[in-house]
Amino acid sequence: MKSNFALILLFFFEVQGFATHIRGGQITFARINGTTASYHIILTGYVHTSPVKPGGGTLSFGDGTPPITTPSQNLDPSQILTLSSAGPLYRYIFEVNHTFPGPGVYRISYYEQNFDSGIINFDNSVETPMFLESQLTIDPMFYIPSVAFASNPILIFALGKLFSFSTAPVDTTSAVYKYDLVAPNQAAGIPVSNYIFPENLQINSETGLLTWDTKFHNQYQAGEYLVAVRVDQFDKEGTHLNSAVTRVFSITLYQSTSKFSTTDPINDPLGKVLVLPGNRTKIKVMLSDSLTTDSISWEPYFDKALSNYISFTQYDSATITKKFKVGLLTLTSDNSISRGLPYEIILRGTSFFTDLFVAKDLSFLFFTKDVDLPVITGVTLLDKDIAPYPNPFTNELHFANDVQLEKIQIYNTLGQLVNQSVIYTKDYIDTSVLPAGIYILNVIGEDRKRFKVMKR
Repeated sequence: MKSNFALILLFFFEVQGFATHIRGGQITFARINGTTASYHIILTGYVHTSPVKPGGGTLSFGDGTPPITTPSQNLDPSQILTLSSAGPLYRYIFEVNHTFPGPGVYRISYYEQNFDSGIINFDNSVETPMFLESQLTIDPMFYIPSVAFASNPILIFALGKLFSFSTAPVDTTSAVYKYDLVAPNQAAGIPVSNYIFPENLQINSETGLLTWDTKFHNQYQAGEYLVAVRVDQFDKEGTHLNSAVTRVFSITLYQSTSKFSTTDPINDPLGKVLVLPGNRTKIKVMLSDSLTTDSISWEPYFDKALSNYISFTQYDSATITKKFKVGLLTLTSDNSISRGLPYEIILRGTSFFTDLFVAKDLSFLFFTKDVDLPVITGVTLLDKDIAPYPNPFTNELHFANDVQLEKIQIYNTLGQLVNQSVIYTKDYIDTSVLPAGIYILNVIGEDRKRFKVMKR
């Protein structure tokens, strides 16, 4: 079985104020051990203190089975993520097991009303629902587990400071990720109304580090901003793996006199740190503020399977005018972890200033071989939505009718060409002459894409 994914990350930023309902969320999944098509699905949501209880939305599995309505939940004090003058920010979780009918591509989605009022960079946010989507590919020949994300989202930040948040996972699977800013949706394929990108919001397409000077229309404008980031997953040869996920994060921007800052000694734009087998490297990072050192700290995030090779310690330092928290990251390499792909490491500096909790991420790629990341030439699969559907199918395989396709080649699992269909104006191919089974499709248009499909 193969469980692949690409993911879309949604963020929205707001200024101080009382939130009424949805702050964000995500859908994750993991295959249940000993099964081939049964998955544990977790819906995680983020909300402010509010009379409106979280839940009551629609969770669909994308396989033709009836959707379910999530129960309304009371806010659990043990799930407080951080505090603000607007009240605590909570996380709530809904979990369910689901068995899919077999191999295929499934879009798990969640729809709940509505976003907060007053979001600046699109229209009528208070009447706009939150839409989350995770696309799961199940294949009997391969399995890639769902990704482990690094940390909880940064929920609060200081207006006028340089925002920095790592959207990257920290799993040790042999996967490559590509990150892009996109317009967020309010339903499947339907963007929110009149969306505007903050002009200085940027993302590193290879590391997933999202940065923003917090300006909108070239000024520090108080308000709430919705941002979407798509993260596509590729194998180590650069082949796109067909699936998609959406996440949502709420970040509150406050006016603050905090002098919070971090220093990063790595000048490489990817945060690349090369440690060949048999060697060890130490990296010193600095976190400062005008507060006591009890109010500032570092939080490291990396795959715990690498605990014997990655360690992090911190200690206090000070000058006359500033307090410092010094972090020491130690990387050790040997042949047992040597590979052609890097390991993601995230260091989060945090500061609690009166009622304001500020956090900022530094991102590093730990290489154990002197290689470059695979070249990714762009994502046409999700851009143009050309994936064949339905999958599994009976006779007809359909494609988006606004995509220019030149040819479809169908191969069996032995690599034999079993049918060749030229595509002109029709948006499907007829496979009634083929027996049931697993097939490989070569889709030829502006470039080539390969898909695995199942005929019943």
